[in-house]
Amino acid sequence: MATAATIRQELEQINASIEQENQTQMQLSQELDEATERQRLRREVDAAKESLAIVRGQNSAFRWSRANVDNDAGGIHKPNAQNPGPQDQGRKQTLNVREGRHSQTKMEANCKKAVSTATMEWKITGMSWLKEALDQTGDSYAWTTQTVSVGSSNFEGRYCPWPLEDIWTAKHEQGHATLGVSVDVDFSQCDNHQKSVIRHRFYIMRQDGQYAQWGQEGQVCERNEDLQDLLLGPDVTSTSQAASGVFGFSHDALLQSEWVSNDTLTVKVELEVRPFTGYSDSSSSSTLVLPKPKQSIEVPEATISSKFLSLFEGEKCTDVTFNVKGE
Repeated sequence: MATAATIRQELEQINASIEQENQTQMQLSQELDEATERQRLRREVDAAKESLAIVRGQNSAFRWSRANVDNDAGGIHKPNAQNPGPQDQGRKQTLNVREGRHSQTKMEANCKKAVSTATMEWKITGMSWLKEALDQTGDSYAWTTQTVSVGSSNFEGRYCPWPLEDIWTAKHEQGHATLGVSVDVDFSQCDNHQKSVIRHRFYIMRQDGQYAQWGQEGQVCERNEDLQDLLLGPDVTSTSQAASGVFGFSHDALLQSEWVSNDTLTVKVELEVRPFTGYSDSSSSSTLVLPKPKQSIEVPEATISSKFLSLFEGEKCTDVTFNVKGE
């Protein structure tokens, strides 16, 4: 049996460890505050960079307009032979008429250029053993062993055989679902306050090897911070209503349906993600919303009048002579 002195020594050691851990905790808390401040400053830098890009784009448009004015190709005072300016009124009769030119500009606003796509295929083999396997591990659902990266988000497949089983989803809420994908946002690649758009389509393979779409195409447009852990799927519900199941089948009924072949369920999910980028013009990777000319074509001035004049004055390129009264 330990003596009182030994117990006191052990107690002193424990108290010393507690004191040391408390000091460590204070240091970690301070470091966390500093890390949070660094993160806040990084977001301010991101916002400043975005504002700088917008201003630069606006300045580029102003430069382009200034060049047009300097070249008399634009502006409210550009030359017009039919309506000369005040400074030309006195010498209207001596002006050489400048023949007009035609220019053509093509532009395109591309809203799809920033969209990333991916296809996830998932097989759950041994579907008749799934409930027992989950009971043994204490899990509520099965999930894919790998994630699929699309844009700035990663997606994980989930299948739950119980229609009223609570599954955690975005904003720390619970919901019900049979089959879906969960969103994991990579905040190092995006701003958590900006919005992203996700489209998803689910397909189930029949016993004949052909896929059929389950449910309608789904779409969400949310801030990135609200997309974190969001569960997407045709029968996802956040209410007390039970999940409807794949094509309306319960798990046990699904096992006997045409959608399970050799005790295997095969799923395909098509994903499309568009991050916040504005829209880009097709001539560059710029994401500014200011349109820029893609191509400008100038048509040279016509020379037919000068050539006809040379025919009259210099008799160039002529082979006919008219004599009138000996002249």
